[in-house]
Amino acid sequence: MSIWAVVHGAVSLELTVLAEQPAAWREEFYERQLQMIGEFWLGPSGA
Repeated sequence: MSIWAVVHGAVSLELTVLAEQPAAWREEFYERQLQMIGEFWLGPSGA
């Protein structure tokens, strides 16, 4: 449930507040969110 909440929030931000940002910036933001979810649940990736 918490993973769904974070992803839903990131997508909502991307579609509203961040819509005016460059596409590359939004993609990086979303990828970082996914990375943080993974690190929280699975531990640091060491990347």
